[in-house]
Amino acid sequence: MNRSQGKGGRRYPGRDGGRGNKKKGPDWRRQTKHFVELVEITPPHQTAVFSGSFREPKSKAMYRFDQEMAKHQLKYHAIEITGRLLTGAFEVTVSESQIDSLKNAISSLR
Repeated sequence: MNRSQGKGGRRYPGRDGGRGNKKKGPDWRRQTKHFVELVEITPPHQTAVFSGSFREPKSKAMYRFDQEMAKHQLKYHAIEITGRLLTGAFEVTVSESQIDSLKNAISSLR
């Protein structure tokens, strides 16, 4: 008896399975045009927490935040805080001299 020569036997190890299976970055990251990498922020750093409105999508919350940061002309780096089910929360890092402007921007979004 011959073995079946179906698709499973023809696929090579390490193949990703096609165009649709490639990993994409988080959707909120694509909404942030003024986001910079942490190495581009002059040390020392300060952090603050920004959370979106109740049940607001993370991408929408970060878009509003990104636009506010552009108004204040601040360079920032954000990391998503996991464990928040109904709101998106982010730890935002800026230069120490800009922490007051960051807090003003966050308070204006609430």
